[in-house]
Amino acid sequence: MACKVLTVPVPSFASLARRHPSLSSTEMRQAKFAPMLRRVLFVSQRQAEGMHPPRATALISITDPARQPARIGDGWHSVLRVSFDDVDPVTFPGQDGHLCAIESQQVADIAAFVAEHIHRCRRLVVHCRHGVSRSAAVAKAIAEVCDAPFPADYDDFNEFVYLVLRNPL
Repeated sequence: MACKVLTVPVPSFASLARRHPSLSSTEMRQAKFAPMLRRVLFVSQRQAEGMHPPRATALISITDPARQPARIGDGWHSVLRVSFDDVDPVTFPGQDGHLCAIESQQVADIAAFVAEHIHRCRRLVVHCRHGVSRSAAVAKAIAEVCDAPFPADYDDFNEFVYLVLRNPL
């Protein structure tokens, strides 16, 4: 069951100009489109369940379809729940057919969630069961869009999830 994503309006030029009359139009454009999001973390489900998030932190919770949703505590700015298995049909064709790869609607949901929270949150945490493959792929794609750091030598992320998510972001 996915949480409903809230629509958060991005400030208009007029509202920015009223609040900050000394800003030029270029500065207003940069303020409107510059992401507030500066840190993207990927962790295991157990770590996410035990977190006490700092203010302005959103969470993307990825669980296996056959498992219970993560027991996420209070304090998150917003939570998006998606459920898909850790499969990569490109790198490993012919994987077990009963496993569910990420679907296009889930890709769209993640992209919308990021677009709506990129200006509202300083941190975004992504978790999956072990915090290694799916969460890392989602975090890597988001980090690239936000120009946030991601470990350059980390290559255990799910390549398929990363590739299908990168363009919609």
